[in-house]
Amino acid sequence: MNNMILGYHKLHEFVRDPEMATPGSACFDLRCYLGTKKIVDCVDDRGRKVLTPVIDGLVDGEQCRYMSILPGHTVMIPTGIILDIPDGHVVKIYGRSGLSMRGLPLANSVGIIDSDYREEIFVLLRNTNKSNAIIQHNQRVAQMSLEEVYAINLVERSDKPDRIGSRSGGFGSTGVS
Repeated sequence: MNNMILGYHKLHEFVRDPEMATPGSACFDLRCYLGTKKIVDCVDDRGRKVLTPVIDGLVDGEQCRYMSILPGHTVMIPTGIILDIPDGHVVKIYGRSGLSMRGLPLANSVGIIDSDYREEIFVLLRNTNKSNAIIQHNQRVAQMSLEEVYAINLVERSDKPDRIGSRSGGFGSTGVS
């Protein structure tokens, strides 16, 4: 396994570092940063932009800062992190299985962060529940990996590609029994 450096900058003093949960983890955890944000961008179930307030209050009996995501809404969760992605690489953002099980999957399935993007990383979460969902300050909201990308030259062909031994049937044909 080769080592690669992925630099990052914290926008605020108390932003938590991305970290691997265990030595065998494949991805770094990203945490929600609600330390200074008072309003978070959100899209409702009809695609209209609305604002979600960040609230100071009690969650499960603990004093904390949190946001409530309404049913059917998608929210841009701030992380307080800017990445310095090496040229020839991409960061991919994946959902956390525990959040997905609780009805908070990534809205875009996999987030793609290009090497020339130099702004704060946001995580798009969608509340698929019939009730409000709570995201707390510093909660782990996604995981990210660094992957190499290849320079690809697309070449248009006039004929359909022909492969010896290729399968017959189209979309979904291998699932038919």
